[in-house]
Amino acid sequence: MSALLEGHFVVKGARLAFPNLWVAQEYEPGDGKPRYSATLLIPKNDPQLAAIDAIGLKLFKQQFKEKEGVILFNATKTDSKKTCFADGDTKVLDGYAGCMALTAHRAAKDGKPKVLARDAETPLLPADGKPYPGCYVNAKILFWAQDNKHGKALRATLEVIQFVRDGEAFSGAAAATTDGMEAEPEEQEAPLV
Repeated sequence: MSALLEGHFVVKGARLAFPNLWVAQEYEPGDGKPRYSATLLIPKNDPQLAAIDAIGLKLFKQQFKEKEGVILFNATKTDSKKTCFADGDTKVLDGYAGCMALTAHRAAKDGKPKVLARDAETPLLPADGKPYPGCYVNAKILFWAQDNKHGKALRATLEVIQFVRDGEAFSGAAAATTDGMEAEPEEQEAPLV
């Protein structure tokens, strides 16, 4: 496996929530900025969160200089508008309790995120019914330090989602299957009377 570029991290075994992987949607209707997105639910005791923190801190130190970077990065952790993370315990949503919710986006102009099967090679399509809200995925994310007219913040770009295994679907919306469906005989024309 090749080394990841700076700012990249592969989140392993997260539950997927609110996937918008196939059709880009505007954040606010009429904003002209369609994007793809997904939220990854990571348990608060998962060591991956410490690794992501280390990446974020390093990016902030590079972007804003050492001391200021530390202060700004710590400020992002307490202000949900300045980070790509939300405390799941503050949300009343399936699967969020006890987790940090990492939301990553990808601008439509940059192309769709790759959506792969368990083998990390086979592309998945909407007709495959996977991934779906509540399943487990791996996700390649690019973290970056925002510094623009919208402020200073830690953001995440979605690059790849890999289906790992089934999980209990959120809101009762399970992956669609053809189980129980049977072929119907050809329809016979009714005789003319």
